[in-house]
Amino acid sequence: MHGGARGTERSRHSVFAVSFVEEEEDTPAVAQASVTKHGTSTFATSVQVAKCCFCACFLFVPNGFKLAGMVGGPLYLLWVYAFMMWAIHCLIESRRVRGHGRYQDLALVWGKTGQECVRWIIAGISFGFNCIWVAGIAANLGMLFPTWSGNARLFFFLPLVALLSLVRHLKYFTGANLLGLIISAVTYCYLLGYAGRLIAYNGAKPVMLFDTSDFNSLIWLGQCGYTFEMITCVVPIYEVAIHKDSVFTIILAVSGTLMVMYLMIGYATYLAFGDETQAIALLNLPQGSIAGYVLPGLYAVSGALTIPINNFVVCLSYEPLVSWPSETLKRKWLKNLGRFALVSSIFAVTWLGGAQLQNFLGLVGGVLGMLLALVVPCLLHLSICKPAGLSRIFDYVTVVIGVQIMATSLYLSLSTWKA
Repeated sequence: MHGGARGTERSRHSVFAVSFVEEEEDTPAVAQASVTKHGTSTFATSVQVAKCCFCACFLFVPNGFKLAGMVGGPLYLLWVYAFMMWAIHCLIESRRVRGHGRYQDLALVWGKTGQECVRWIIAGISFGFNCIWVAGIAANLGMLFPTWSGNARLFFFLPLVALLSLVRHLKYFTGANLLGLIISAVTYCYLLGYAGRLIAYNGAKPVMLFDTSDFNSLIWLGQCGYTFEMITCVVPIYEVAIHKDSVFTIILAVSGTLMVMYLMIGYATYLAFGDETQAIALLNLPQGSIAGYVLPGLYAVSGALTIPINNFVVCLSYEPLVSWPSETLKRKWLKNLGRFALVSSIFAVTWLGGAQLQNFLGLVGGVLGMLLALVVPCLLHLSICKPAGLSRIFDYVTVVIGVQIMATSLYLSLSTWKA
């Protein structure tokens, strides 16, 4: 009965719950029985992949094209995407050979220290994603309340996020996930159509093909790691899929389709606005227009509902390590205080960083993102699967590329940080 109940939870919230919420280990036999009964179909797996890849990421693509140019922008994006697909293949292969376990459990091949390192990297990237959301929410609120100060917009949703972070069951956020997908789809279609109309009526703006003036365009190379932020969800999706052999093909097909969509909105928006392309595509909408109020407002609310979901990852990284009191009420409120402190620290870090959205993107996507999406999967593949020939060469090349992007992103993000 216990295994069946747990399997039901997997089927409902597989993207998050399997990887982070469950601290007890199922045996492979129990896990397989659960998947057989409650596993996801090919269609459901495709939806899960789309949810992980397609949310707010496309909003940053046009500015990436502005930073790197009409050729450089997509070239960097496709470059990172190709290596990321290889890394995802390596991660799935490592899970298949290992037979059972979450992302961090695969790192047990390096001992307990390896597992804990990966666990905290996952927690760190979730913390960073939330900082990006806070900075993005503040920017979107500027469309609704242009006379508000930056601090007022930054801390506006702090009380709501703090209260929602006390929720202990992911099922209550199912509606928020659905809302986020709907808002993303509607926003994408509107922004693409709006940019297309501007080009049709006003013509295309002058644009760069490739930015060779300085190395700041390489910030976009690091941000590409954020564009496909699904790496922590690959193993959970694989775990609950009925047809495991088709998971990588589904990821390739869905992410490839989204890549085409990203290229479309990147080209259209950059051609429509040129050098005036904003850091977030929504900020290109006319100030005071209906769309300029509605879409940024909806995205701000969606972001405020997403932050508590990411906080699950962070909380369940440190809470099991703490010796809590045995008294239920006291233990609950001490955990609540810890979660309040976590939310406060997220907003504080974003505030101290001056709400530097592009630099947060570069640090989180280019450093932690590349570490988790390129470097660690290939190192796991080398340790667990022990490949030979071209596979081994591809692993080493991907690790080297990942480390280079990490170093470049770290340097450029910090050197261009504005007080």
